Amino acid sequence: MRDYTKWALQGNIGWAEFEDICSDYLFLNGYPSIRQVGRVGDGGRDAVVLRGHEEDAVFAFSMEDKPLAGSSGKFHTEYAKWRGSGIERFVFVSNRDLGAGKIDVPKEFVDPPVEIHDITDLVRFLDLTEEGRQVKLVRGLGDDTRTGTESTLDLRAATEYTLFNVTDLSHSGAKRYRADVLLNREVSKDRAREILREATDAVRQSDYHKSEVLRARWAEREADVVWLFLFPSYDDLEHNNWACRSQWISASLDDAFKPMQLVTQDEAAGIRFDWNDMYQALADHNVSHTLSKEAYLREMLALFEPASELVSDAEALLESYDQDELSWAALQERIAPIEERLSKLYFKSNDLGFAPLECKELDTAFEQAIAIGHNVVLPFSSFGREKPSEKEAIRQMRQALAGYPRHARAVKSGLLEFRS
Repeated sequence: MRDYTKWALQGNIGWAEFEDICSDYLFLNGYPSIRQVGRVGDGGRDAVVLRGHEEDAVFAFSMEDKPLAGSSGKFHTEYAKWRGSGIERFVFVSNRDLGAGKIDVPKEFVDPPVEIHDITDLVRFLDLTEEGRQVKLVRGLGDDTRTGTESTLDLRAATEYTLFNVTDLSHSGAKRYRADVLLNREVSKDRAREILREATDAVRQSDYHKSEVLRARWAEREADVVWLFLFPSYDDLEHNNWACRSQWISASLDDAFKPMQLVTQDEAAGIRFDWNDMYQALADHNVSHTLSKEAYLREMLALFEPASELVSDAEALLESYDQDELSWAALQERIAPIEERLSKLYFKSNDLGFAPLECKELDTAFEQAIAIGHNVVLPFSSFGREKPSEKEAIRQMRQALAGYPRHARAVKSGLLEFRS
């Protein structure tokens, strides 16, 4: 239920409906005299002013992705309107997970004092209290499995799957596509086959081309070959853990241009289905090895920060070498302990658990940064390789040092999003 409630609040209700739910939540959590003021074009209220709670307070509601980020975020722009105004409290309610910001931000603002509620508070209220469950029923937020009362939101109308990553793999002899199919709900194996048939028909009609040459060759022609990969969840897609792949080849395609067929006994309507016997085991493994946001950030920083310091130490040694303050032999001797420690951090990063979805971009930046950082000292490592000549080692070191700052900045920039 909580996953559904969160899903509904984070983009499947309108702005006005969200503010009504926030008002209900606040009314039942100690703010009984809310008066709505101001309107915007989409019918929602910009803020509400509270009277009768032994103080005057302003409430602001947000459906932004990152409302605490930067001076242009919803929180900062709304708070600026009331700073120093004599209002006794500023209460901010968001439909996003604000993490530690929910605790840290109020410490920074005192005129007026700040109180922040986020999606976790709303979901707990709606799913775990009797009053909240009644609000869900009144506001049409889905089935309440504890009462058996049906929701006014018809989930049967939701799309069962999303077709994307359509890729043109055509050549002069055949129009060919591959695409991903992401399930939006649990389905049976039979229904999965039907979905792949539907998606195959849709991709066959695609008129996307990766070049003008292929457009001139294949425009307005039905595809000859379609490969599809079915993913039950976005996490599976991130790990390329497909549950089934399918292949359709036009019977009229010249044999000279037909690709090798999938080896499978499961075939219907000209489509061959290949089920991944390892899917569930891999899915379980991926889930069990995916870190929470807090754990990922903690463990990643425990590697990135000392690695960055070691790269700086290595760069300082290179500068001393360039200024003839260190001989080649002295440089090798001084950099040896740096190489040993940095290599340990790099190899340890390979054992870091999977990053959670919201940290994927940050994780990519971190992987690139620590790999380039390790390249700085790699010429001085004897592990599994011959050491290069002095000239080649210095060249490789300079090359890695030239690229490292850009990747390190990407990591620091990504971290700002979680700390703002």
